[in-house]
Amino acid sequence: MKKDVCLIGEMFAPENEADYITSSRSLGVAILAACLREAGMSVDVIDPLLHKYSLDDCYGIIRKNEYKYFGFSVLLNFEYTKNLIVKLRKEGYTQHFTMGGVFATTHYSYILSQNEKIGINSIILGEGEETIVELFNILDNGGNWESIQSVAYLKNGIVTANPRRKRICDLDNLPFPATDDVAYCISQNMPVSLYTSRGCPGTCLYCGSNNLLNDKNNVWIYRSANNVAEEIKKLKQQFNIKNVAFVDDNFIGTLDLGKKRAYDICNQIIKENLDINFFIECRPDALDRDLTEALYNAGCRAVFVGIESASNERLKEMGRATISTDINQQAIDLLNAFKIEPMIGFMMLTPNTCLKDVQLNIDFCEKYVKERFVGNYKTHEISSMLFSELLPISGTRIRNVLEKQGRIIEKNATYIPLDPNVYIFKSILSDHDLFQFMQSIEKRIRRSWIHLCLPKDLDKISKLKFYEKDLVLMTTQIFRQIIDCILKCDLGDVTNCITNFKRKMIVFSNEVLKNNKNILNKGLDIL
Repeated sequence: MKKDVCLIGEMFAPENEADYITSSRSLGVAILAACLREAGMSVDVIDPLLHKYSLDDCYGIIRKNEYKYFGFSVLLNFEYTKNLIVKLRKEGYTQHFTMGGVFATTHYSYILSQNEKIGINSIILGEGEETIVELFNILDNGGNWESIQSVAYLKNGIVTANPRRKRICDLDNLPFPATDDVAYCISQNMPVSLYTSRGCPGTCLYCGSNNLLNDKNNVWIYRSANNVAEEIKKLKQQFNIKNVAFVDDNFIGTLDLGKKRAYDICNQIIKENLDINFFIECRPDALDRDLTEALYNAGCRAVFVGIESASNERLKEMGRATISTDINQQAIDLLNAFKIEPMIGFMMLTPNTCLKDVQLNIDFCEKYVKERFVGNYKTHEISSMLFSELLPISGTRIRNVLEKQGRIIEKNATYIPLDPNVYIFKSILSDHDLFQFMQSIEKRIRRSWIHLCLPKDLDKISKLKFYEKDLVLMTTQIFRQIIDCILKCDLGDVTNCITNFKRKMIVFSNEVLKNNKNILNKGLDIL
């Protein structure tokens, strides 16, 4: 059967299965599909990340139909998308291939510089709703698409990026996202992802959200409460949805205006008797007692808050000047008090982290897992707190600073720590033998989290979350041993220090594993 467009979402990376187990539909692709259909085009959506399709699975689906155009969305897994494109070109697909998404926008020059080996015709920069419709309409009419705003391409070996179009200011005018995969999400007990706003008024140096939107003013643009409620109502009528994930970068947004809109959405959910449980993301300074209560009454059962660090110095350095560790703790305490599960955005390491900061971060993680409210909504993977570090994304201000300082390590897109003690800490954690051991702990933590995402057996959920806490505390025990050994070593001989510590650490790790064997086995027994 011949159709106009095939849109392919983020590719599935098998080695990161635990990361994606609760991924909902590719919302960006769903919005593009709705816009193209509104413009009169027939569209198929393939969502590899949601369905865990391999490259061969995707190719097998594509072969069943004929398409005029292909669109690929890339958030992180560019190499997998590249492999699919290369395969399609080798199999004789000559149609126009366009690409968009976060990675494609921030790395368009890198992608196009190796385009002879790939075969991308165009890259859509930033918001794609208007651009993709214009692109395919011009191609249909045999026009010159190379002058379209927000498009990048390679011609005669030269990368060209056209001027960016203005941001979409009235989100209510966009069609509701296509619902192709909503029924599947519900069948898998996944929340249905929705968006209610774009952008963030924050000034975090590491965030690429506003860079993607090409907005230096950090303007938060939002949908009206009525528009949001209308979409939920339609999904309720058609699919009887019960769990929703609002995936906005910042649901509450600009504080006074954003709080009013948040109240309006809560009131609409209650007024329309929509009867949903939902999740939001926001900054900790946006939460106060009245708003937290309103969120709970409307069905909010989990909130992702960017805590980021247990050090005020590091928070200030990251551009979070209006946030402190006290504000962070107040937000967590509020959520716990109202029985809303706090999910934590956290970075154990940042470019200027010192060993004292690491110790503060470990203290915070232990306090958090001991005190947090444990609900029945899908939980955040705690291991991300322990093993995460700031990633200097291309185009962000922190990346620009580190590049000027000569501290970027291009091979793995990370950085050289300022503190030599933290350099040793990172080196020890990345040692092959120890890293494998730490990965095995992390996988067990994430495996426990995976099984918490399907809220069927409340007793099992409760047991598994305590098991998860035990694993976290076991890991922080190892971290503390690493710090103790670093403080005793001679920084004048870093290589020898790391070598000697590896031996001690492997012995200690095995002791921890032996002493906590009952913890590790307990989780497997529950599953």
